[in-house]
Amino acid sequence: PSSSAFFRSSSSSSPALRLVSLRAASSRPSQKAKSVGRGRSVRCMAAASDAAQLKAAREDIRELLNTTHCHPILVRLGWHDSGTYDKNINDWPERGGANGSLRFDVELKHGANAGLVNALKLMQPIKDKYPSITYADLFQLASATAIEV
Repeated sequence: PSSSAFFRSSSSSSPALRLVSLRAASSRPSQKAKSVGRGRSVRCMAAASDAAQLKAAREDIRELLNTTHCHPILVRLGWHDSGTYDKNINDWPERGGANGSLRFDVELKHGANAGLVNALKLMQPIKDKYPSITYADLFQLASATAIEV
């Protein structure tokens, strides 16, 4: 078995940014792999989203949370976006996970995702402002920040 992780060089990053960084772009090829015992390997991946834009977006999300008190729906957005993960499927993207797929109608129309269109409406201006952030990273950043605040 192997696991993938993204390691940030900055030790001063917030827990929310580290959480988002752990969900790095799985579609990008591994830059380096090394053995970490018991046959496991760790792959260091390139970040999917621009770090400076992530930090700025986090501040905008904090402001949104302070003015709209939308914490629960943003936590639910991150939870439901990652809820498609299936460890029994070997190939990505078929494996699912936090991939930003909730922005598509086929996902939004699923009964369990009822009402999450409202979270998307809250996130879209932030996504428009920071185009170098992936939807997947934005959803997880919003969820983590809602918990943090």
